[in-house]
Amino acid sequence: MVRYVLAKDEEKRRWVVPDIRGELPGRGVYVSSHPEALEATMKRHGFQMGFKSRDIEVPPTLQKITETQLRRRLREIFAQACQESQGVRAAGELDANTKHADAPTNAVRTVEDELDILLSAQRRILPNNWIILPRDVRVLTTSSGMDKGVDSLKAKSDEEPGLGYKLTALCTSELVDDSSDLGMDITVINEIREKLARMQASGDVSDAPVLVDVDDEVSFRLRVAHIKMKLWMRV
Repeated sequence: MVRYVLAKDEEKRRWVVPDIRGELPGRGVYVSSHPEALEATMKRHGFQMGFKSRDIEVPPTLQKITETQLRRRLREIFAQACQESQGVRAAGELDANTKHADAPTNAVRTVEDELDILLSAQRRILPNNWIILPRDVRVLTTSSGMDKGVDSLKAKSDEEPGLGYKLTALCTSELVDDSSDLGMDITVINEIREKLARMQASGDVSDAPVLVDVDDEVSFRLRVAHIKMKLWMRV
């Protein structure tokens, strides 16, 4: 959901504006993160009903404003995740060292096994590792154990087994290029570009760049921003 609030201009008119960060004061109205949902809300005077006032202004370009802010937020968190990450590794290197907590259902599990399973489930919500892929590319998924030729970007889940979540809501060039003014280390940017070029040449996801050990809080915010952008774009 995207939160919208009212903001006053110099003439004291109250305008509906998106609050992507969820930090602006005042009453909020929540709309599904999808252009059609926002369009329907505008047409049906949903903001007037939500704010309980007809004396408000709805910008005709509210869809574009919302998309711009969603993109900006994702780039901000992506840049922070790159900064918080301990480094960018090739997916194959990470996969080789990944331990899976899955155990046979008929096996006797220890307390440690149960904790491993719980931690594994938590990582699906708070991923520490993000595999970075362009939005429109077919890749071969070899090291992750999936069949060759699978279009991993159109899979039901955006989680790559053993690797982490796929960051594909924006094309990678847009994320990297537009994040250069948000504090991203140029060394990290160049490393991501180098690994992406390698992956695009080989067509193998194991060559893709992966952000490793991103801070939990930053990773969670990246997850939320990514979901909202994916829903908006229906990627």
